Order: sequence, then structure tokens, then C-alpha cells
Amino acid sequence: MPGSPASAIGSILVAVDGSKSALAACRVAASIAGAAHAAITLLYVDLTSAAEPRRVEPTAPSEIVRKQRIMDEAVSAVGDNALIIGRKAVSERASVVRAITEYADSGDFDLVVLGTRGLGGFKRLTIGSVSSGVATHARKAVLVVRSDPTGKEPPLRRIAAAADGSPNSKHAVGAAARLAKTLGAELEIVHVIHVPEISHAPTTLVPLGEIEEGARSNGERVLAEAASLAQSEGVSAKCKIKKGVSPAQGIVDYADANHTDLIVIGARGLGRFRKLLLGSVSNSVLHYANCSVLVVK
Repeated sequence: MPGSPASAIGSILVAVDGSKSALAACRVAASIAGAAHAAITLLYVDLTSAAEPRRVEPTAPSEIVRKQRIMDEAVSAVGDNALIIGRKAVSERASVVRAITEYADSGDFDLVVLGTRGLGGFKRLTIGSVSSGVATHARKAVLVVRSDPTGKEPPLRRIAAAADGSPNSKHAVGAAARLAKTLGAELEIVHVIHVPEISHAPTTLVPLGEIEEGARSNGERVLAEAASLAQSEGVSAKCKIKKGVSPAQGIVDYADANHTDLIVIGARGLGRFRKLLLGSVSNSVLHYANCSVLVVK
């Protein structure tokens, strides 16, 4: 996914920590790896070497036993040992996010997979700080798997790609098409238009109908290009223009209404802050979507 838009998934890094969310991520990674004939590396980050190490009670299992248990559970969740080519534990003094992103960026990985929430606090948040941080800072494509409270993940049968005509968006559509083809999933491409209640030019008022007509015309062009891109990957996609209060809300609402299992979105769209690794729309979708999200870079 990273690099050439035509690249396929060959190597997957899965971050594990023993949580139900991480085990769900292992199962989703396994389904993708099995279909794509890809290899999986499991990564566990050990924070016990931090400046203020956590206190371990004498009766508590040793860290070696704990690491082994977490790895064994992750291997069991993957289900097929032949898919796993590496099991790595790294020590980090301060940041799990930094450890995962540095390991991912230093290796030949096409995709990083992790759960929405690990074993940290703030369980009320839709997405945990580690998941958000990795999606923001990693330079590889990141799949954040959203499971239900029991840790059960939905099968990836319905994939929605967000399209706005930007280069990142085109990469996302291509990645979504390849993934849909690999998994035998349905692909939908959605473009969100937002027409403010009051719109005006520097000196004259512009009719809202005219603004919306122009936005829809542009959306149809964007969707036609996206559909053509998907077709070049051998996938027929359904295209939809969605009117929303904002691009992010429109994408999330569309996914909810259409029972989408996975949203695929580019890290940056047509916003102003191009230097950021993750744009405001991608970041909002990642935080508020009720399904898994794949951020393509």
C-alpha cells in the first residue's frame, strides 16, 4: 500500500498487548494475510524498562511468562502458524506509539494492524491513544480494527472508500479496490459534499442552489475517476454522493447507514495542512467511525 499505488500487501505488522481488541486485530490480519498470501509479524512493546518501572508483586507472573502468554494468545488468534514469520518484543522507556511506529517504519511492512483500544485507561474513548498515535505518525498504511465489547470483529464484507479527488484519496481508492478484490468484498465509493447555510463571494451573494449544483458536478467527476481507478484493479464499485454537515460526518454517517465493515481513507485530503501526516478529516473519521478504518499514506 505505501509507495507505489500498484503495490500489494505482502507483509503485515500486528501490534499485540493481550487485550481483546488486539486479538481481534490478529484475527482480521490473519484473514487479510490468508487471502493475500502475506506474512505476519507480531510485535509486543515492553514498558517495564521505563524510568519509573511498575512495581511487580512477588506473586505476580514474571514478565517473561507474561510476554510468552501474550504472544501465545496472539498466535492462537491468528490461527495459522504458517502465516507468522516473526514474533518480536521490544523495550521502550516512554512511548508505545514511538516503539510501534519506529519498528514499522524500519521494516519492509506494507500494513500495520492494531486494535482500537489496548490495556490502557480511558476506555470510554472511541479510539485509544496508542491506536490514534500510530495512525497519525506511522508512515505506513494503518488498519485500526474496531471490535465489539466482547472482542468480536466483523468480517470485512463491505468496504467504503472516501474519495475527494486528492492524490491521497486516489491511493486510498486503489488500496480499497485491491483489498476488496483480495477478500471478495463489496466496494462502495463515497464523496461528501458540504454546502454551508450561507455562502457568498467577496462582493456578491451566491445562490445556494448554484453552489450545491457545482459541488455535485465536481463530486460526479471525482466519483467517475475513482470508479475508473477501481475498474482498472478489476473491481466494480458502487458510487454515491453524500450530503453532510462536514466531510468526516458524512463519511461516518454513510458507513453507519450502509452497515460498512471498513472505511478506507487517505491520510490527507484537500485540506490546507499538507505537512501533517494525518489530516483533520481522516483524524475525525478514525475517532468517530463505528467500524474499522484503514488509513492509507
